[in-house]
Amino acid sequence: MARGETGLLFRIFIAVFLALKSLTLAGWAESTAPKQTLLARTAQSAPERVEIGIYPISIYDLDTSRNTYFIDFYLWVKWTGDIDPLETLRFVNMVNEWDSLKELVSAKHTTLPDGTKYHFLRIEGRFVHSFDFQHYPFDRQTLKIIIEDEEHSTDELVYSIDMANSKLDKQLRIAGWDIKQFSTEVDERHYDSNFGVKGLHATYSVAAVSVEIVRPASLFYWKLMTPLTIVLLAALSSLLLPTLQLDARAALV
Repeated sequence: MARGETGLLFRIFIAVFLALKSLTLAGWAESTAPKQTLLARTAQSAPERVEIGIYPISIYDLDTSRNTYFIDFYLWVKWTGDIDPLETLRFVNMVNEWDSLKELVSAKHTTLPDGTKYHFLRIEGRFVHSFDFQHYPFDRQTLKIIIEDEEHSTDELVYSIDMANSKLDKQLRIAGWDIKQFSTEVDERHYDSNFGVKGLHATYSVAAVSVEIVRPASLFYWKLMTPLTIVLLAALSSLLLPTLQLDARAALV
């Protein structure tokens, strides 16, 4: 075979090899494209995670007749997504939210070195609590702050709590009560309604902070039992008087 013919066959072989290789790479790219698209969709569909921290500094004015109490606390919110959780965050059990004090430490959120968005504010307001006196005077009450996003369901936004830094201030005292426990929890609230919108996902993320308080035992022994004992002793002492002194007996009782 001539040298020219050998060179021509070699070039044809190289061209066929490159064509087959390009077809193979195109087919592989096409087969993996749906997987990459699926992964991208999965990443986009993940709900935005919002971390909340609460630091109560004062609890006062427990009104058992109106089932309310006042609380003053610091609140911080951290998030990384496009949704601004402060715009739709609400306190489920707050009374007269328009009359509450919301003091923003900064007008805009700040961005931390790791890219997390951070907002810090102070809130003071009246909250609802149904006081249960079934075990009075040894009753226990659990004061709660319940936070819920009023617009974004759990497929868009979920809460978490900064448990390491959420705590009660060391100087916090409640007149007439002993503080037993401080706890936090994250849950979901499902509404048995679509609120008139077909296909609406009516499940929302909820973050709650609880302060458990009890009445001190001294309240029962000194403020209730002592006056009752004095009255009973005064009434029984009338029996020591002579039977003829009926007026004195009646007056002493």
